[in-house]
Amino acid sequence: MTSTSSRTIEMDFADQPASLSTVLDRLFGIGKMQLDEARATILSGRPVIITGMGGSFHVSVPLTYHLSALGISANLIETGELVRHRLPLCRNAVVVVVSQSGETVETVQLLDAVIGLNAVTIGITNEEPGSLAQRAHHPVIVGSPRDSMAAMQTYIGTMAALMALSGR
Repeated sequence: MTSTSSRTIEMDFADQPASLSTVLDRLFGIGKMQLDEARATILSGRPVIITGMGGSFHVSVPLTYHLSALGISANLIETGELVRHRLPLCRNAVVVVVSQSGETVETVQLLDAVIGLNAVTIGITNEEPGSLAQRAHHPVIVGSPRDSMAAMQTYIGTMAALMALSGR
């Protein structure tokens, strides 16, 4: 990824503590109601499908393990695989969709595909105007400052949001 910004990857790394503080302030401040609604949905007794691509997939692994340890049926499936091959798993499920931009092609395809499956969607995204934030039943906005080179601050912010979603 190229950037026209004068920021460096070292600056993004050094700014992680402040970035995490910003995310937590949002999650437990103006985003608390959305977080609580999403958490209640996770605990509703429906099976939970967690999905993302790339870093959004990998950051979701701890959430999957934590929910499973709590006795919640939770499965992590890459979004492309889910939308193309395993869509029936979304029927009557809670589908937690993780996407930094909320505009990944497969994410938008999944949002279209779950219509009519009685799925409830929770969107974990950093971009409030994105499709995921606008179309998920329960959007949770991470609110991390954007990274200039690699997704460091947004990755840690997303991890914090997912752990807050699980009740950690």
